Amino acid sequence: MVTHCYDGSMRPRLLLVALLLAMPAAAAQQRVGESGMTLVPPAGWSVVPPSEMPTPVPFMRVVVIRNGSNSVQVARTPIPREIANESTAKIALLTGVLKPEQQIRTTSVAGSPAVEGAFSVGEVTVNLIIVKHGLDLYMISGAASRDVIDEVLQSIEFDEEPSRVEAGGVSMVLPPGWRRLAASELAKFDPATIMAIKHDVAGHTFAAAIPLLKQPVPKLIKGGSAVEIGRVVAALEARHFHAMPVDVRETKLDGVPAAEWRLTYQVEGAKELMFSHMILFVRGNEFLTLGYVSPADDETDKKTFAEVVKSVRIAK
Repeated sequence: MVTHCYDGSMRPRLLLVALLLAMPAAAAQQRVGESGMTLVPPAGWSVVPPSEMPTPVPFMRVVVIRNGSNSVQVARTPIPREIANESTAKIALLTGVLKPEQQIRTTSVAGSPAVEGAFSVGEVTVNLIIVKHGLDLYMISGAASRDVIDEVLQSIEFDEEPSRVEAGGVSMVLPPGWRRLAASELAKFDPATIMAIKHDVAGHTFAAAIPLLKQPVPKLIKGGSAVEIGRVVAALEARHFHAMPVDVRETKLDGVPAAEWRLTYQVEGAKELMFSHMILFVRGNEFLTLGYVSPADDETDKKTFAEVVKSVRIAK
Protein backbone atom coordinates (compact mmCIF):
# COMPACT_ATOMS: atom_id res chain seq x y z
CA MET A 1 0.00 0.00 0.00
CA VAL A 2 1.14 3.54 -0.75
CA THR A 3 0.74 6.05 2.07
CA HIS A 4 0.11 9.78 1.65
CA CYS A 5 -0.64 12.56 4.12
CA TYR A 6 -2.62 15.72 3.41
CA ASP A 7 -2.28 17.93 6.47
CA GLY A 8 -3.98 21.11 5.25
CA SER A 9 -0.81 23.23 5.75
CA MET A 10 -0.30 26.38 3.65
CA ARG A 11 2.95 27.94 2.44
CA PRO A 12 3.88 31.29 4.05
CA ARG A 13 3.57 34.35 1.82
CA LEU A 14 5.70 37.45 1.65
CA LEU A 15 4.02 40.43 3.27
CA LEU A 16 4.54 42.63 0.19
CA VAL A 17 2.90 40.11 -2.10
CA ALA A 18 0.00 39.70 0.32
CA LEU A 19 -0.56 43.47 0.36
CA LEU A 20 -0.37 43.82 -3.43
CA LEU A 21 -2.74 40.93 -4.01
CA ALA A 22 -5.05 41.46 -1.04
CA MET A 23 -8.33 41.42 -2.95
CA PRO A 24 -7.63 38.46 -5.28
CA ALA A 25 -6.10 36.48 -2.43
CA ALA A 26 -9.15 37.06 -0.24
CA ALA A 27 -11.43 35.78 -2.99
CA ALA A 28 -9.25 32.74 -3.61
CA GLN A 29 -9.15 31.84 0.09
CA GLN A 30 -12.90 31.91 0.66
CA ARG A 31 -13.87 28.60 2.26
CA VAL A 32 -16.93 26.72 1.09
CA GLY A 33 -18.79 23.70 2.40
CA GLU A 34 -21.12 22.56 5.17
CA SER A 35 -21.94 19.42 7.18
CA GLY A 36 -18.73 19.72 9.18
CA MET A 37 -16.18 20.17 6.37
CA THR A 38 -14.92 23.14 4.38
CA LEU A 39 -12.38 23.56 1.58
CA VAL A 40 -10.89 26.23 -0.66
CA PRO A 41 -11.81 25.94 -4.37
CA PRO A 42 -8.79 26.10 -6.70
CA ALA A 43 -8.44 29.22 -8.85
CA GLY A 44 -11.07 29.26 -11.59
CA TRP A 45 -13.38 26.84 -9.78
CA SER A 46 -16.83 27.82 -8.52
CA VAL A 47 -19.55 26.33 -6.33
CA VAL A 48 -22.35 24.49 -8.14
CA PRO A 49 -25.88 24.90 -6.67
CA PRO A 50 -27.89 21.75 -5.81
CA SER A 51 -30.42 22.61 -8.53
CA GLU A 52 -27.74 22.09 -11.20
CA MET A 53 -25.96 19.08 -9.69
CA PRO A 54 -27.93 17.44 -6.85
CA THR A 55 -26.33 15.17 -4.26
CA PRO A 56 -27.94 11.71 -4.34
CA VAL A 57 -29.83 10.36 -1.33
CA PRO A 58 -28.82 9.22 1.29
CA PHE A 59 -25.71 11.41 1.15
CA MET A 60 -25.63 14.89 2.68
CA ARG A 61 -24.10 17.58 0.53
CA VAL A 62 -20.89 19.24 1.66
CA VAL A 63 -20.11 21.09 -1.57
CA VAL A 64 -19.79 20.59 -5.33
CA ILE A 65 -17.28 22.70 -7.27
CA ARG A 66 -16.78 22.92 -11.02
CA ASN A 67 -14.46 24.30 -13.68
CA GLY A 68 -15.87 23.79 -17.16
CA SER A 69 -16.66 20.09 -17.61
CA ASN A 70 -14.57 19.05 -14.59
CA SER A 71 -16.17 18.78 -11.16
CA VAL A 72 -15.36 17.66 -7.62
CA GLN A 73 -18.19 16.48 -5.39
CA VAL A 74 -17.96 16.18 -1.61
CA ALA A 75 -20.64 14.43 0.45
CA ARG A 76 -21.11 13.01 3.92
CA THR A 77 -22.94 9.92 5.17
CA PRO A 78 -23.19 8.24 8.60
CA ILE A 79 -21.18 5.07 9.20
CA PRO A 80 -23.47 2.14 10.05
CA ARG A 81 -23.26 1.68 13.80
CA GLU A 82 -22.33 -2.01 13.61
CA ILE A 83 -19.12 -1.29 11.64
CA ALA A 84 -18.18 2.09 13.13
CA ASN A 85 -15.06 0.65 14.81
CA GLU A 86 -13.67 -0.88 11.62
CA SER A 87 -10.84 0.68 9.62
CA THR A 88 -11.61 3.19 6.88
CA ALA A 89 -10.60 0.68 4.19
CA LYS A 90 -12.86 -2.04 5.60
CA ILE A 91 -15.80 0.36 5.98
CA ALA A 92 -15.36 1.48 2.36
CA LEU A 93 -15.40 -2.15 1.21
CA LEU A 94 -18.27 -3.29 3.46
CA THR A 95 -20.47 -0.40 2.33
CA GLY A 96 -19.61 -1.00 -1.33
CA VAL A 97 -18.10 2.45 -1.83
CA LEU A 98 -14.88 0.82 -3.01
CA LYS A 99 -14.57 -2.60 -4.66
CA PRO A 100 -12.09 -5.34 -3.67
CA GLU A 101 -10.61 -5.35 -7.18
CA GLN A 102 -9.69 -1.67 -6.93
CA GLN A 103 -6.18 -0.68 -5.89
CA ILE A 104 -6.70 1.03 -2.54
CA ARG A 105 -4.14 3.37 -1.04
CA THR A 106 -4.13 4.53 2.56
CA THR A 107 -3.87 8.24 3.21
CA SER A 108 -5.00 10.92 5.64
CA VAL A 109 -6.96 14.11 5.07
CA ALA A 110 -6.72 16.96 7.59
CA GLY A 111 -5.49 14.45 10.15
CA SER A 112 -8.30 11.92 9.65
CA PRO A 113 -7.69 8.41 8.26
CA ALA A 114 -8.65 7.93 4.63
CA VAL A 115 -8.33 5.59 1.68
CA GLU A 116 -8.11 6.41 -1.98
CA GLY A 117 -9.08 4.59 -5.14
CA ALA A 118 -10.11 5.30 -8.70
CA PHE A 119 -12.56 3.99 -11.25
CA SER A 120 -13.21 4.64 -14.93
CA VAL A 121 -16.32 5.94 -16.62
CA GLY A 122 -15.64 5.41 -20.31
CA GLU A 123 -12.33 7.13 -20.95
CA VAL A 124 -12.59 9.31 -17.85
CA THR A 125 -10.80 8.39 -14.61
CA VAL A 126 -12.60 9.42 -11.43
CA ASN A 127 -10.60 9.79 -8.22
CA LEU A 128 -12.41 8.75 -5.03
CA ILE A 129 -11.16 9.56 -1.53
CA ILE A 130 -13.00 8.21 1.52
CA VAL A 131 -12.35 9.93 4.85
CA LYS A 132 -13.43 8.59 8.24
CA HIS A 133 -14.09 11.41 10.68
CA GLY A 134 -15.84 10.47 13.88
CA LEU A 135 -18.99 8.53 13.05
CA ASP A 136 -19.22 9.84 9.49
CA LEU A 137 -17.69 9.10 6.11
CA TYR A 138 -16.78 11.96 3.81
CA MET A 139 -16.44 11.15 0.12
CA ILE A 140 -14.48 13.35 -2.27
CA SER A 141 -14.84 12.35 -5.90
CA GLY A 142 -13.88 14.07 -9.10
CA ALA A 143 -12.74 13.70 -12.67
CA ALA A 144 -10.22 16.50 -12.23
CA SER A 145 -6.46 16.49 -12.65
CA ARG A 146 -4.35 15.03 -9.86
CA ASP A 147 -2.95 18.47 -9.08
CA VAL A 148 -6.47 19.84 -8.54
CA ILE A 149 -7.46 16.87 -6.34
CA ASP A 150 -4.33 17.33 -4.23
CA GLU A 151 -4.97 21.08 -3.89
CA VAL A 152 -8.52 20.39 -2.71
CA LEU A 153 -7.37 17.74 -0.23
CA GLN A 154 -4.67 20.01 1.19
CA SER A 155 -7.22 22.79 1.81
CA ILE A 156 -9.76 20.65 3.68
CA GLU A 157 -10.59 21.48 7.28
CA PHE A 158 -13.06 19.83 9.64
CA ASP A 159 -15.24 21.96 11.87
CA GLU A 160 -14.84 20.42 15.30
CA GLU A 161 -17.91 22.27 16.51
CA PRO A 162 -21.01 20.08 16.07
CA SER A 163 -22.81 20.65 12.77
CA ARG A 164 -26.14 22.49 13.07
CA VAL A 165 -29.22 22.16 10.88
CA GLU A 166 -31.99 24.75 10.60
CA ALA A 167 -35.49 25.19 9.23
CA GLY A 168 -38.34 27.54 10.05
CA GLY A 169 -36.20 29.60 12.42
CA VAL A 170 -35.32 26.56 14.55
CA SER A 171 -31.79 25.15 14.61
CA MET A 172 -30.29 22.18 16.42
CA VAL A 173 -27.13 20.12 16.57
CA LEU A 174 -26.80 17.25 14.09
CA PRO A 175 -25.52 14.37 16.26
CA PRO A 176 -22.57 12.29 15.01
CA GLY A 177 -23.79 9.44 12.84
CA TRP A 178 -27.08 11.16 12.02
CA ARG A 179 -28.01 12.76 8.72
CA ARG A 180 -30.45 15.39 7.56
CA LEU A 181 -33.06 13.97 5.21
CA ALA A 182 -33.32 15.36 1.72
CA ALA A 183 -36.54 17.14 0.72
CA SER A 184 -37.58 14.11 -1.35
CA GLU A 185 -37.39 11.87 1.74
CA LEU A 186 -39.70 14.06 3.83
CA ALA A 187 -42.65 12.60 1.92
CA LYS A 188 -42.46 9.63 4.32
CA PHE A 189 -43.35 11.95 7.21
CA ASP A 190 -46.36 14.10 8.08
CA PRO A 191 -46.95 16.74 5.35
CA ALA A 192 -46.29 19.43 7.98
CA THR A 193 -42.67 18.25 8.39
CA ILE A 194 -40.20 20.98 7.40
CA MET A 195 -37.02 19.17 8.49
CA ALA A 196 -35.98 15.77 9.81
CA ILE A 197 -32.78 14.07 10.87
CA LYS A 198 -32.37 10.30 11.03
CA HIS A 199 -30.22 7.59 12.56
CA ASP A 200 -30.53 4.05 11.26
CA VAL A 201 -30.65 1.39 13.96
CA ALA A 202 -29.25 -2.02 13.02
CA GLY A 203 -31.71 -4.86 13.39
CA HIS A 204 -34.81 -2.64 13.39
CA THR A 205 -37.38 -2.12 10.67
CA PHE A 206 -37.74 1.52 11.68
CA ALA A 207 -35.06 4.16 12.22
CA ALA A 208 -34.73 6.73 14.97
CA ALA A 209 -35.75 10.13 13.62
CA ILE A 210 -36.22 13.68 14.86
CA PRO A 211 -38.71 15.60 12.71
CA LEU A 212 -39.69 19.26 13.01
CA LEU A 213 -43.28 20.12 12.07
CA LYS A 214 -44.93 23.49 11.50
CA GLN A 215 -48.73 23.84 11.45
CA PRO A 216 -51.33 26.61 11.71
CA VAL A 217 -53.21 26.83 15.01
CA PRO A 218 -56.81 25.65 14.41
CA LYS A 219 -59.41 28.41 14.75
CA LEU A 220 -61.13 26.71 17.68
CA ILE A 221 -57.99 26.88 19.83
CA LYS A 222 -56.39 30.10 18.60
CA GLY A 223 -54.92 32.03 21.47
CA GLY A 224 -54.41 28.84 23.45
CA SER A 225 -51.21 28.12 25.36
CA ALA A 226 -48.71 25.48 24.30
CA VAL A 227 -50.12 23.09 26.89
CA GLU A 228 -53.72 23.65 25.76
CA ILE A 229 -52.83 23.08 22.11
CA GLY A 230 -50.60 20.18 23.09
CA ARG A 231 -53.48 18.40 24.83
CA VAL A 232 -55.53 18.53 21.65
CA VAL A 233 -52.66 17.32 19.44
CA ALA A 234 -51.63 14.58 21.88
CA ALA A 235 -55.21 13.29 22.17
CA LEU A 236 -55.51 13.05 18.38
CA GLU A 237 -52.16 11.28 18.17
CA ALA A 238 -53.11 8.75 20.86
CA ARG A 239 -56.45 8.08 19.14
CA HIS A 240 -54.74 7.60 15.76
CA PHE A 241 -52.43 4.91 17.16
CA HIS A 242 -55.09 3.36 19.43
CA ALA A 243 -52.86 4.18 22.41
CA MET A 244 -53.68 5.14 25.98
CA PRO A 245 -54.28 8.85 26.72
CA VAL A 246 -51.06 10.71 27.49
CA ASP A 247 -50.06 13.25 30.12
CA VAL A 248 -49.14 16.63 28.60
CA ARG A 249 -46.71 18.61 30.73
CA GLU A 250 -45.45 22.17 30.69
CA THR A 251 -41.79 22.66 29.75
CA LYS A 252 -39.53 25.09 27.91
CA LEU A 253 -37.59 24.86 24.66
CA ASP A 254 -34.72 27.36 24.41
CA GLY A 255 -36.51 29.40 27.04
CA VAL A 256 -39.80 29.43 25.14
CA PRO A 257 -42.92 28.06 26.91
CA ALA A 258 -43.71 24.63 25.49
CA ALA A 259 -45.61 21.42 26.11
CA GLU A 260 -44.31 17.86 25.96
CA TRP A 261 -45.69 14.35 26.00
CA ARG A 262 -44.53 10.78 25.40
CA LEU A 263 -46.37 7.94 23.71
CA THR A 264 -45.70 4.23 23.26
CA TYR A 265 -47.62 2.61 20.43
CA GLN A 266 -47.57 -0.03 17.73
CA VAL A 267 -47.71 0.59 14.00
CA GLU A 268 -50.17 -1.63 12.17
CA GLY A 269 -48.38 -4.61 10.64
CA ALA A 270 -45.20 -4.13 12.69
CA LYS A 271 -44.04 -6.34 15.55
CA GLU A 272 -41.93 -3.88 17.49
CA LEU A 273 -43.28 -1.17 19.76
CA MET A 274 -42.56 2.45 18.86
CA PHE A 275 -41.90 5.41 21.14
CA SER A 276 -42.43 9.10 20.50
CA HIS A 277 -41.54 12.20 22.50
CA MET A 278 -43.06 15.48 21.30
CA ILE A 279 -42.27 19.05 22.31
CA LEU A 280 -44.64 21.77 21.04
CA PHE A 281 -44.38 25.56 21.18
CA VAL A 282 -46.55 28.33 19.78
CA ARG A 283 -45.34 31.13 17.52
CA GLY A 284 -48.02 33.60 16.49
CA ASN A 285 -50.75 31.78 14.57
CA GLU A 286 -48.73 28.60 14.14
CA PHE A 287 -47.28 25.92 16.34
CA LEU A 288 -44.09 23.95 15.83
CA THR A 289 -43.43 20.47 17.14
CA LEU A 290 -40.01 18.96 17.64
CA GLY A 291 -40.52 15.24 17.74
CA TYR A 292 -38.55 12.09 18.40
CA VAL A 293 -39.62 8.69 17.06
CA SER A 294 -37.78 5.38 17.46
CA PRO A 295 -38.23 1.74 18.39
CA ALA A 296 -39.25 1.69 22.05
CA ASP A 297 -36.13 -0.24 23.12
CA ASP A 298 -33.66 2.19 21.52
CA GLU A 299 -32.40 3.77 24.75
CA THR A 300 -29.23 5.20 23.17
CA ASP A 301 -31.06 7.46 20.74
CA LYS A 302 -33.50 8.59 23.44
CA LYS A 303 -30.48 10.03 25.25
CA THR A 304 -29.30 11.60 21.99
CA PHE A 305 -32.66 13.36 21.64
CA ALA A 306 -32.25 14.83 25.12
CA GLU A 307 -28.95 16.35 23.99
CA VAL A 308 -30.50 17.66 20.77
CA VAL A 309 -33.26 19.35 22.80
CA LYS A 310 -30.61 21.16 24.86
CA SER A 311 -28.97 22.39 21.65
CA VAL A 312 -32.15 23.88 20.11
CA ARG A 313 -32.08 27.59 19.29
CA ILE A 314 -35.27 29.39 18.30
CA ALA A 315 -35.04 32.63 16.31
CA LYS A 316 -36.64 35.31 18.44
